[in-house]
Amino acid sequence: MPFYFYSIPYRIVGTLSLCLILLIGLIGNLVVLVVVIFSPGLHTPTNCYLVSLSSSDLLVLLSTTLLMIYDLYIPYGHWNFGKTACRLSVCVQYLTVAVSVLSICAFSVERWLGICYPLKAHYMCTVNRAVRIITGIWVFATLHNIPWMFIITTKTYSSVNGPFETCVFESEQTASKTVYTCDFIFYYAFPLCITVIMYAQIGWHLYRDSKPSGMFVNNNSSRAMRNEYESVTISTHVSHQQLYVLHTMNRMKARKQVSRMLRTV
Repeated sequence: MPFYFYSIPYRIVGTLSLCLILLIGLIGNLVVLVVVIFSPGLHTPTNCYLVSLSSSDLLVLLSTTLLMIYDLYIPYGHWNFGKTACRLSVCVQYLTVAVSVLSICAFSVERWLGICYPLKAHYMCTVNRAVRIITGIWVFATLHNIPWMFIITTKTYSSVNGPFETCVFESEQTASKTVYTCDFIFYYAFPLCITVIMYAQIGWHLYRDSKPSGMFVNNNSSRAMRNEYESVTISTHVSHQQLYVLHTMNRMKARKQVSRMLRTV
């Protein structure tokens, strides 16, 4: 079969669109990284997750956008970089998706704690813990996406213009289906269920707090809050008045952070 090329209008539109995406993505994510890293006042758990998200976005921009621009100017379906680059490119693409999803899920948990359990968030949501969680996310995502290195390969085909290579799946489909199923569970179904439940509870707490203070108070909620006050009082040796002020300030701060986070995402 002969080689097929993209049409000239398609190349022009595709190149301009991809260059625009690449430029905006690079500037935006680099600004986030530079500002957060070099501003000690912005070293918060939420911003740590945003740094992880920006890093994964940069990787996916560099690993996919440049290749897509290059693909516009070579025969359709051709791969000219060898088997190793073929496997690495696919692996990095899935790795960045995994890191992005898990980072969003992680700082959603952090904000859920800040809104629904502000006293616990005061000592649980720390920068050091966020760094450890992010490190675990990158390690887990890397190990989980290693199988892509073994189910992607290059194959050589013949044509009237000569032989050419293409980057495709191995002939065995069972492995690829298994990996796809695991990816769907770990990076779509499970995070989606968790975030929907957490944001529903966050929305309920924000709605409840916007009402007069006595409307939603019942024996169970007051008892739970009193128990939480007492447990923190024992561990930190502070008064109930100080805990009440801390609870109010944390809740107001968490509400502001949730609003900023949702706008950012």
